Amino acid sequence: MQEETENKLRSWILAHADVEEVIVDHPGGSRPDGAYIMINLLRSDRIQLPMGRSFAEIDEPGDGPAFKHNLAGEWQWDFSVNAYAQNATDLLAALKVAGEMNEVEFDLYPLILFASGTVIRLPELINERWEERAQMDVSLRGYINTLGVLVDSIEQVDPEFTRTGSSAGDVTETLTVIKP
Repeated sequence: MQEETENKLRSWILAHADVEEVIVDHPGGSRPDGAYIMINLLRSDRIQLPMGRSFAEIDEPGDGPAFKHNLAGEWQWDFSVNAYAQNATDLLAALKVAGEMNEVEFDLYPLILFASGTVIRLPELINERWEERAQMDVSLRGYINTLGVLVDSIEQVDPEFTRTGSSAGDVTETLTVIKP
């Protein structure tokens, strides 16, 4: 899920910013040549209580069927978007404007651009030379129903219920419940 979201954001940035490369934050990685943008996932969280739940049978090795218990709901991903270029603030300003266009709905589908923060200029002294940098936060939202946990056992319970006070006397029934 995180990788899919990062890929959607990377594709959108490449389509709307004048850079050759968008990288995902990876400490220790080599620095790209020329202008580039780096994205860093800051937070990923459910927006509200789950809107639904489901059980899906999945293929897993082992005895008997395995199930995945999924919760469905709206999710939000907050990213820090950092530009490294002579025109770093312009690159992010162009993204901010692109985020206000209707096309963003198609570019990021099935996600939506929920919010984009203020573009902040952050020049940095590197090897005794000032380099232009800029940063803004971006929030994406989407509906997901694939987050869940594997339930690899089936439990069968056979509770007995006794009804009393009926005209036929006491009646005992057994109900079999199979739950994943």
